[in-house]
Amino acid sequence: MGTSRRVRYSALVVSLELLFCGPSDAWADPPAAAEAEASASHSTSDTPKTLPEGSVFSSLTQSFNENPDLQVVRGHFDLGSPPNVRRYYCLINTKTGNRGRNGVLGEPVPHADGTTGIKNIAVSLYSCADAQQEGMLVTAGFVWSGRDNGPNTPALRARTSAEPPPPPPGSSADKNDVAAATMTADASGWATRAATWEKEFNADNLKGVVALYAADGCRMPPNAETAQGSEAILASLQSAKDHGIAKVRIAVTSTETSGNLADATGTFEVSGADGKQLDHGKWMGVSKKTNGKWKTQCDIWNSDMPMPGNKAK
Repeated sequence: MGTSRRVRYSALVVSLELLFCGPSDAWADPPAAAEAEASASHSTSDTPKTLPEGSVFSSLTQSFNENPDLQVVRGHFDLGSPPNVRRYYCLINTKTGNRGRNGVLGEPVPHADGTTGIKNIAVSLYSCADAQQEGMLVTAGFVWSGRDNGPNTPALRARTSAEPPPPPPGSSADKNDVAAATMTADASGWATRAATWEKEFNADNLKGVVALYAADGCRMPPNAETAQGSEAILASLQSAKDHGIAKVRIAVTSTETSGNLADATGTFEVSGADGKQLDHGKWMGVSKKTNGKWKTQCDIWNSDMPMPGNKAK
């Protein structure tokens, strides 16, 4: 398994671990100066030991963009209470000067130029900006004198002078107008791909659906193994048809784009040839821009209907 794929897998595992289990013991020690500053800080202040968790998609988006060879540590923060403390490192890209949004778990590696790298990176759900705002970020002992672009730019684009201002609070703006305004921030074209997915599937053009995915993309169906790669995705779609799914309706409810990655969530309905609804539920997915084109990297979904034999509560 390549380095980039290990990073992505680790990010998913750690995101889920943090989501359900919370922070635990520390992984590794920082430079001596950083340790000294951390000790002094903890002994003289009531620094909080917790931070709000960000979205899993934010963590996954960062993990897809991480390149360990270009990342160095600019600081760290600790969460939890002794003896269950976990250390998170905040990174900066030495080529672009962009800061990593979330803290990462990993093993610090000293470089000959005095900087500190990280190996075995796993992106967490905790924001470095939040840690800095709370006074928890320790930067002593970590060397970096290159480009630093400061805080990350918000994922949603700013309104241009050509766009009308948003309606004032309490106005009677139509909900559809609000939804349309939100979708304009979808630089990755999730809504367009979702409409194409629906059209091609309903027309039984399964290869047209497969073309929307990256060559190494995946589908993660409920109660089944992951379909990885174009052939497996095609087989997964054919299986859906073989099980009586004739038509599908897809809605995109939210999108977020950051660099060459984007995520989306939405809802779906599936029906048989007779038009009877067979299932309905929700989905989420990650897309990636490669060679100037956006492709779905992976999607996952599950049903809102109770399992057979169980009554809805």
